[in-house]
Amino acid sequence: MNSCVIPAAIKNFLQDPILSMTPLTGGSVCQTYKITTHSQAFVYKHLHDAPEDFFRQEKAGLQYLAQSNSFKTPHVVLCDKDFMLMEYITHANHPRWEQFGERLANLHRHTAADYGLESNNFFAALPQNNQWQTHWLDFYRDQRLAPLIQHPLFNQHDRQQWDTLLGKLEQYIDNSEPASLIHGDLWNTNILFAEQDIYVIDPAVYYASREIEIAYLEFVGDAHPQLLRAYQEYYPLSKDYAERKNLYLLYPYLIHLHLFGEAYLAGLRNILNYYC
Repeated sequence: MNSCVIPAAIKNFLQDPILSMTPLTGGSVCQTYKITTHSQAFVYKHLHDAPEDFFRQEKAGLQYLAQSNSFKTPHVVLCDKDFMLMEYITHANHPRWEQFGERLANLHRHTAADYGLESNNFFAALPQNNQWQTHWLDFYRDQRLAPLIQHPLFNQHDRQQWDTLLGKLEQYIDNSEPASLIHGDLWNTNILFAEQDIYVIDPAVYYASREIEIAYLEFVGDAHPQLLRAYQEYYPLSKDYAERKNLYLLYPYLIHLHLFGEAYLAGLRNILNYYC
């Protein structure tokens, strides 16, 4: 059995002896294991010295998504400062990207009057600001880009280009897209195709222009043709989405720069050079 120490609260909840603990791959922040007992299987996520409310906000994000009736989410049975325990979902061997595209379109039809969320949360382990704002341009500039553009790898030219770009974003981004509920960190590891349904995990939810979610799927390489065809059928994107797509890639590039370093610097500079 794995040497990971299980909190007493989990042992008390399980009651049954733990038969096995298997590390699960995919995430880059938490230690994650499949715990198997005689009668059930669970996912145990642990992060030592987790930021305040880290797992509570993850649980809240799962609840937002479940309440949309677009995707299923695993039931969270225990949640504490440093860990979360939830049901284990058995994966099917056949991804259903067309069905996923339809479900994603349905999720994005859940809208709010403004952009943001009732509380801040996290993208991976990075804080994500969600204060409500009326205009998407202001929200994206002030709460997604501005908090992340201070980085030691940026040189003076980079900083000048950031100043230029932030000052001209209104040429490309407006308020025409409604504030849609988005998953926020949607890629294949966070999508679970079960036999009877589709589950999503590890959310970074907020109300945004849905275009940023589609751009992120392209960023991570999971904008499958079947997915996009179904999505376009149920909720067509604006014809000028392609003109803004690279601007929305700036946020995941910045996130990955802060998490993983220099490998993402060239991609950021390519976008800055294009628009500046």
